[in-house]
Amino acid sequence: MFANLTLRERRLLKQAQVGATISFILLFVPILTIILLHTSDLLAKWLGIVGVIMVLPLLYFAWQILKIAYKDQKDNPTPPLWVPKVYGIGLSINPYHRFGKLIFILLAVLIVGIIISLLFTPASQINH
Repeated sequence: MFANLTLRERRLLKQAQVGATISFILLFVPILTIILLHTSDLLAKWLGIVGVIMVLPLLYFAWQILKIAYKDQKDNPTPPLWVPKVYGIGLSINPYHRFGKLIFILLAVLIVGIIISLLFTPASQINH
């Protein structure tokens, strides 16, 4: 699927894959810190916020990878919402379908809403 990519697309794909890997690793640092160190409520709150914030770049890089993977759907006047996965078995959201874009935007808005909710939640109400 990635065999006929231009040099620019290969570079963007590599950057998105490296960025997604780094974001994924950084996502688990706060989680492991909370679990292993039994931190205070306030520190657990802020580590949780950092963990949720790290989902945003992961979502962005996933969007970039999907756009490169399904570039053949770009010129399709009626692209399907669900397309077969490039790797593995199953379906994936088509980033070139209008509802596919809407799904990613709604996920980003939901994550920002969770971050705002965590910011205004008192540390004493957070269970870890």
